[in-house]
Amino acid sequence: MGQDVKRFEMNCHTCRQSKTSRHAPYGVLHPLAIPQQPWQNISIDFVMGLPRSKDHDAIRVVVDRLKKQWHLVLCSTTIDAHELADLFFQYVIQLHGLP
Repeated sequence: MGQDVKRFEMNCHTCRQSKTSRHAPYGVLHPLAIPQQPWQNISIDFVMGLPRSKDHDAIRVVVDRLKKQWHLVLCSTTIDAHELADLFFQYVIQLHGLP
């Protein structure tokens, strides 16, 4: 009988609409602040899983949130923090200054 009740609830449109949610209420979303200068606020992301080309199998993407300018930097998935900082200095800080 329990399986029949579950099957009825799964197929009943009214029963599916009236179920209450069992999670905590959602939090309030706060938008990010709008940057005042170019390259003041940036986002960094990696595109990984690409076919290997020479020693590179990933791309690091650096995007300026204000002007939507971006830099694509070839790197590998085994990059460490020191190499990442060197690439950041070479491709972003030398061209645009400190964010």
